Amino acid sequence: LHIGFESAELFPLERRDAPLRRDGPPKPILRADKQKGLIFLDEQTTLAGVPDDAWRYVLGSRSALEWVLDQYKEKKPKDPTILEKFNTYRFANHKERVIDLLKRVCTVSDKTMEIVDSMAYWDDDILVVSGGDRQSFHEGKVRLEDLYLDPDDEDAEWLAEWLAMPDIYEQES
Repeated sequence: LHIGFESAELFPLERRDAPLRRDGPPKPILRADKQKGLIFLDEQTTLAGVPDDAWRYVLGSRSALEWVLDQYKEKKPKDPTILEKFNTYRFANHKERVIDLLKRVCTVSDKTMEIVDSMAYWDDDILVVSGGDRQSFHEGKVRLEDLYLDPDDEDAEWLAEWLAMPDIYEQES
């Protein structure tokens, strides 16, 4: 999934283009509003409909989408020689390619979190939480004793016995 991200399906983000209010290329913005699911590319173009799961896939401290936005920002070199001779990058020249990349990264991020959420969460070789309960468990919304144990799961019977042993697992009050 990650190795072939260049051929990933384009996520159906809604592109919103506003009329430009001045002459020349639109001024780059390249920032996101996670709560609203928006990506502001420049003063003309916004991408809408970014799913929450795409923001949840993080590399270090930022989502993969935020990494892309940061890498394509125009940065002014401090060295005067570099500024004069080599400062040729303009976001407007790469805008369509960046939109394509953001749609593909959105797909990869969304599918990655779908896979991660479907996996069991293990702690010291003990099945703690499986599936979608993982996020709720980490947020403290679900206690271990409240989790549904799938009777077809080979670990369910063992986990139920383990949870019932008071000297190993103390129930929260």
